[in-house]
Order: sequence, then C-alpha cells, then structure tokens
Amino acid sequence: NRFRILRRIGAGGMGVVYLARDLNLDRPVAIKTLPAVSPEQSTRLRMEARAMAAVQHPNLAVIHGIETWQGTPFLVQEFLQGGTLSDRLRARPLPVARALQVCATIAEALDHLHAAGIVHRDVKPSNIGFTEREVPKLLDFGLAKMPKMLGAIADTDTQTSFDSAAVVAFGDTAIHGGTPAYMSPEALDAAAPARPALDLWALGVVLFESITGRRPFGGTTRD
Repeated sequence: NRFRILRRIGAGGMGVVYLARDLNLDRPVAIKTLPAVSPEQSTRLRMEARAMAAVQHPNLAVIHGIETWQGTPFLVQEFLQGGTLSDRLRARPLPVARALQVCATIAEALDHLHAAGIVHRDVKPSNIGFTEREVPKLLDFGLAKMPKMLGAIADTDTQTSFDSAAVVAFGDTAIHGGTPAYMSPEALDAAAPARPALDLWALGVVLFESITGRRPFGGTTRD
C-alpha cells in the first residue's frame, strides 16, 4: 500500500527497474530489484544502496531508501523523467558541444565518487540519465567497487563472492564487473584492481559514441 508499480523501464545483469508511484508522497520513483534472489545478490543490493547514500552530488542519482517486499529487497530511487543517453543515441548522435557538456558533467560526478573511494565500473549511455530540466546524472551503482566501505558491510569471504557475482551473462552486461564495449583492456582482466582510470576510459568511449553515433570498437566479445 505504499508503491504502485506502473511499468518496467529497464533491465540488465544487475537488476530490473520499474517506474512506480510513491503513494505516501505522491511522486514518481524508480524501483530497482533483483533478477534473482540469493544471499550474495541481496547483500550487493544493500551495498549499492550504501554507496548511493554515501555520496551526494548534483549529477549522481538520488536514493530515497531500501525496502523489502515478500523477502525481496528493492531500492527506491529518483526517477529521471528525461530518459537515458542510450535512448537519445538510438535516434541520433548529440551535437559536439552537448556531448562535451554531458561528459564533462559526468566526469565531475566521477571525480566526486573517486574521492570517496568508489569506482563505478559500469559507465555507459544507459547508466546516464536526464532530469526533466536536462541535467545529466550517473545511475546504477550495482557494480561499484567500494574498498573503503566493504569492511563495514561484509566479511572477506562474502567480498570474494561479490566479485564472482559480478560476472554475469545476460542483458548487455557481461564479464568481470562491466560492459565489454566500455571496458579498458586491463579491466577485462579479472585480476586487475578497480581504479578510477577504468571509469575514465569508459567515459571516453561514451564521448566518442555520443559524437559519432557508434562505438570505437566493433567487437562483440572480450577478444
């Protein structure tokens, strides 16, 4: 009796997102839940909530809370009415000036994340949304690496299972903690540490795609 689900607005390897109405506050929200429930995935979702709550920036999507329904946890997040960059690029590339503006804005948000010890690891057009006033915001912390926060949330064995859980094989997310088309060569190595440079590489790919309408690398596999 608190949320009314309206429609599904997205799905990927680390979650399914619905547009809903918060009946108490009478506002639209995005609800993210899990494609399947396991202890590791449930804990990762809680970690995602902690990561989103730990940092505030005008260009990072806002989390309103984490709830549970019939044993399944879900995140209640800001709904971005302007859609995603991926939606826009399906129609046409952005003007160069606008592409530079959007990516420079996301770079500022990433700098804020990195200063807090968080690496996003899944920067791509579908994870960049827009408010009704065209403000770009970075979404989806489902694969974020949070070395400064892990110890407070889970023990060492669970952390190892998180890294294994990040290797998923459906949607457009596959391989170790990211989407192959936006991952740097070292990011494709499972043993490579998560560093801010990985996010900057991905953002460079997003900028290229935003201007040209295509990705710089045409392959469909990690090889």
